[in-house]
Amino acid sequence: MSKVKTWITWALAFVLAVSVIGFVAAFNPKTASAEEQTAENTYLIPLNGYVEARETMNLSYNANDSGVSVWFTTNWGLGKENLWQNLGSYAVNCDSWATASGSNMYETTEEEMVTILEDINDHILINGKTMLEIMQEDDPAAEITAHEGGTAFWRVMFHWDANGHIALRFHTDQGVKYNEIETFTIKAGFQWYDRYGNKLGAPTDRDYTLYNDQTNNQFVWQLKQTTEGEIDSTAVVLASEPTKMTYYKGDTFDPTGISFDVVYEDTDANGANITETLTADDIVVGTYDFTGDEGGTVTVPIYVNGYVYNLEVNYSPIQIDTAKLDQIEIDGLADSYTLETSISGLTLNNVPYTDGTTGNNIALTAENINAPVVYVGECTGYITYLNATIEFTYNVVNNETIPITLEIDSSNYPIFQATVNNRLGFKVTIPGSSVSRKAIENVQMATWINQDGEEVSIGDFIYINGVSYTQLASEYKVRKILAYGDTLLIDVYTSTSEVTEDEIPAEYIGEDGMPIGYLTYDTIYTIELKEGFTYVTADADSWGLGTSEEDSKNYYPVPGGYLTNSVLLVRYPATSSLTRWMRPLATTDYTSVDAMVTAVLGLAETPEDYTRSNLDALFENVTDDAAVITSPGITEFEVGDDYDAEGLEVTVKYLDGGTEVMTFNSAAIQGFDSEEAGTCDCYVTVNNIQVHFTVTIKEATSGGDTGGDDNTGGDNTGDDSTGGGCSSSALGIGIGAAVLSVTAAAAAVVLIRKKRA
Repeated sequence: MSKVKTWITWALAFVLAVSVIGFVAAFNPKTASAEEQTAENTYLIPLNGYVEARETMNLSYNANDSGVSVWFTTNWGLGKENLWQNLGSYAVNCDSWATASGSNMYETTEEEMVTILEDINDHILINGKTMLEIMQEDDPAAEITAHEGGTAFWRVMFHWDANGHIALRFHTDQGVKYNEIETFTIKAGFQWYDRYGNKLGAPTDRDYTLYNDQTNNQFVWQLKQTTEGEIDSTAVVLASEPTKMTYYKGDTFDPTGISFDVVYEDTDANGANITETLTADDIVVGTYDFTGDEGGTVTVPIYVNGYVYNLEVNYSPIQIDTAKLDQIEIDGLADSYTLETSISGLTLNNVPYTDGTTGNNIALTAENINAPVVYVGECTGYITYLNATIEFTYNVVNNETIPITLEIDSSNYPIFQATVNNRLGFKVTIPGSSVSRKAIENVQMATWINQDGEEVSIGDFIYINGVSYTQLASEYKVRKILAYGDTLLIDVYTSTSEVTEDEIPAEYIGEDGMPIGYLTYDTIYTIELKEGFTYVTADADSWGLGTSEEDSKNYYPVPGGYLTNSVLLVRYPATSSLTRWMRPLATTDYTSVDAMVTAVLGLAETPEDYTRSNLDALFENVTDDAAVITSPGITEFEVGDDYDAEGLEVTVKYLDGGTEVMTFNSAAIQGFDSEEAGTCDCYVTVNNIQVHFTVTIKEATSGGDTGGDDNTGGDNTGDDSTGGGCSSSALGIGIGAAVLSVTAAAAAVVLIRKKRA
């Protein structure tokens, strides 16, 4: 027996090793994303008009700001993560801000730091002067050193962010300020370094001169200059007008289609000025006015690398006569829309204007239509056009091949990081959906309209300890909601730094510096997801990037990913150190979710009373229809057969009103014994309730196939039990996927008894 155990141990170890190797291989970045790309021939190019860093880095960029950043792409596009992965940051003149536990995290000597500073000094000009020249204006004897306060440039740092941007950052506490910078020149031969002081890639191929466009808080490539230092008249030429050139009262300017041919001050190897075509993504739109009562033209200022191009567009103050909205006709509506599609191609006809005229064949864009195809059935949506909001109804049907549903996995263990940040979560599955669920944060900021046309947010449907998330958040007792693929996480406050970061008002803060009555993992006992709870996703990940507040404007509900009935989850201590969720079955003692929540919170008032046995007492007196075998599966076996759970189904009814059809792995069956002919009393465990049934054991027929299986197939949906493989865990031995349809036919031959496990 010991040899068998040893063999099994080695086999499991081998499988684990292979799995780990596969995991690492799957996430190990390649060395190049293009055949000709190498680390040796990649060089930096300063980004033209990059402004995102000012928000991302939380920098004010005012006259007193001592930090200046210039951001780069590479000659292969925005920072190739697969090429530069794990190179980290490099800084010189390090102080406590840039070190880890007082150690030099950059693993370079002072001599190496000075060498790098000198190299940067030789290839960077600010207002036409090197760092050393700027220092020597105040102190003729100044020299470049690697000591804090030893230069006008307190810190020089290379930085990498998660978006694939590379930054060269200066702290200029004793030198020039941001608003004093006019030009920033990157000279040919400029070099990037890694944290070990090694040169990265190739030197920059030519000079780049950047102009500080302070009006729009951005560094841009400098346009061609005249001999007087002004922008040359040929430097910015309109190449194509925007697609939309006529606007009405209340409209927003749309730059789509606009482009400019620009000429830069910098020259190529032949001495010719460098040219480029800039599109709508490269310009900044200034202030304009589409609110006047007189028609004609309106000037829209377009900032092109600091140059202002005044674009004239047509303007009409025409508005819709809102007293006659009922005469407007919406054309193009389909009889129905399938989940995961969208409403488009609509036009308006017979639109009454205030001047007495009527508009027809008015094509609507996605910005005009707010009608999410999320909920099955008749839905209410809105069309906004000019000054009018037009309500309409449309019909949504489910996917015909694989219907889309949302299910909460109550069999799994809570997802949490108690040692890190007390995030508590649960699993969400959406069978039938092809929409990718991204890793996004600040999910509570997402808003949309529901089936009835009402604006809702996810926090309105999540109740923690009987109180809505929306209310808890308004009192600063919880922090935010995050989604990580199929996992929803509740984030709570864990440190005073988070309180400071979120700028919580003083009246909500206790003497310990934490929010009054704030929740922790240990003080969250129940989570109720109300009917209508909808899962939210986005087209791109935002978790940890620091831009989620802006990204949240683009969050949207997963089509079909909503609950048709409420789900109650109770945090249930298991026999081991792990905790799990329990979804209580319908009971005779507690007939409503509110009553159960009150009972659970009553136990929690005395922490030592919040035990498995005391919770069992709340859950045990189930109703007669709480767990019923609705399909017995195979009921006859021969002596010596293994149990085969194929076809066995139990329909359960939960306290929250939901139902579920459970299937089982053969190993989840208790009491089966085929050593002798006769009847056998068997049972499965559902939420600690035993559901019994009887099977018949017949004498084996000679030469026949026993028909037994190897007990490896099927879905085991039994939960924590003392034997027979009935434990529920993240490894898949647990309650199977819920099916919201109930099998109607019950087997009269099955004997059912319910007992506490």
